[in-house]
Amino acid sequence: MSVGSVLMELCKGLISGALGFALIAGAPGASASEYKIGAQDRLRIKVYEWPALTDEVVVSSEGFISLPIAGSIKAAGNSTSELAAAVANALQQRAGLPELPFASVEVSQFRPFYILGEVQRPGEYAYRPGMTAVMALSIAGGRYRPPEMQNLRLTRDVIQSRSSLSAAESKRRELRVRLARLRAELAGKNTVQVDRASAEPDYPAELIDQERSILQARQSAYQNQLTGMRRQIEIGADEIKSLKARLESSVKQQISVDREIAGLKGLSDKGLLLAPRQTTLERLSAQIEGDQKDIDARIAQVRQNIAQSEALMAKLADDRQRDLGVEIRMASAQLEEAGQQVAMHKNLIAEAESLSGRIGVVLRSSRSARLGYRVTRTEPGGPREFAAQADDLIEPGDVITVDQSTVEGPFDSESASSASAGDLPSTTQ
Repeated sequence: MSVGSVLMELCKGLISGALGFALIAGAPGASASEYKIGAQDRLRIKVYEWPALTDEVVVSSEGFISLPIAGSIKAAGNSTSELAAAVANALQQRAGLPELPFASVEVSQFRPFYILGEVQRPGEYAYRPGMTAVMALSIAGGRYRPPEMQNLRLTRDVIQSRSSLSAAESKRRELRVRLARLRAELAGKNTVQVDRASAEPDYPAELIDQERSILQARQSAYQNQLTGMRRQIEIGADEIKSLKARLESSVKQQISVDREIAGLKGLSDKGLLLAPRQTTLERLSAQIEGDQKDIDARIAQVRQNIAQSEALMAKLADDRQRDLGVEIRMASAQLEEAGQQVAMHKNLIAEAESLSGRIGVVLRSSRSARLGYRVTRTEPGGPREFAAQADDLIEPGDVITVDQSTVEGPFDSESASSASAGDLPSTTQ
C-alpha cells in the first residue's frame, strides 16, 4: 500500500471518529451524561457504516429498544452516550465486525410529563428541555378558572324558570277555578266558589267571571233541553186527553147508532122499514168503529212519544253527569301536573340561586388563592414526591400536582399569579 493510501485511510478514520463523538454527545439542550433515558422516549439512532440501520425507535414500557442485527438492548437508565456504546458493542458482537462501528443516539422526542390539580386543562403534554414548573402550568392553560359564563347561564336559567313558574301558577289558578265551576255545574249550582284554603289568595276577577259565564251558559242550555222535552211530554199528555174525549164521544155515538139499528131491525122483520135506512146506519156504525181504532192507535203513538221523551231526558242527565265526571278528572289531572311543574320550577330556581352563590365564592377564592407545586418523579429507587417552586426544572415523566395549599419553601406568588391570570402565553404542543 502506498504512503498516500495510508494517509487517506488515516484521515478518514479521524474524521469518522470525530463525527461519531460529536453525534454521541446526546440530546439537544441536555448533557448526555446527565439525562437518563426512560420509557416512551423516542430515540434517533445512526450507524455510519450501515445507513440502513438508521432509524427512530421508542423505548418500550420495559425499558428496551429493538434494532436489526443488534437485537434487544436495555435503554432505560442509560445516557445517550452509554446507549450508543451499547449499540456499537452489540453490532460488533452480533455481526462479527473486526472494529467497533460508529453509532450515535439522540433524543428526538422526550417522554411526556403529566400535570393535574388546579389547572385549566389537566393531562399529558410533551416535554421541552429547560421546562420549569410554572412553564408546565402555562402549557396546561394556567390555573383553573371556574367559567364566569356559568353564572350568566344560571342567571338566564333563573329568569326562564321564573317565567315558566309564573305560567305554571297562572295555569294552576285557571284549572282550580275551572274545577270549581265543573263541580258547581255537577251540583246544579249557578255560582262558582273556589276553595280558598288550598288555592292562591288572589284570583283575577275576570277569570272567575269567565267561568261563571260558562257555567250559566251551560246550565241554561241544559235547562232549555229539559224544558223542550217536558213541553213535548205535556203536549203529548194534552193530546191523549183530547183523544180520550173524542173516543168517549165516539163510544156514545156508537151506542146510539147500535140502539137505532136494533130498533130498526124489529121493524125490518115486520116489513115496515126500508132497507136503505138500515144500510146507512150500519155503514155509520162501521165508520165510528174505525174512528175509534184510529184514536186508540194515536193514543198509543203519543204515549210512545212521551216514553221516548222521558228516556231522552234521563239519557241527557246521565250523559251530562258522565261528561262532567270526565271533565273533572281531566281538570284534576291537569291541576296535579301544573302543581308538579310549579314545584319543579321552584326547586330549579332555588338550586340555581344556591349554585350561583357557591360559584361566586369559588370565583372569589380562586382569584385570591396561592398555588403550590408537588412533583412525583420516578427514580431507580422508586417514585419520589417533593415540593417544588415555580422556577424549579422538571424532567420528562414527572407528574406535577398543582394545588392551593401552602407548600414547603418560598413561594413565587408573582409567577403563580401571572400563570393563574392567564397572562402567560399558552404554548401549543
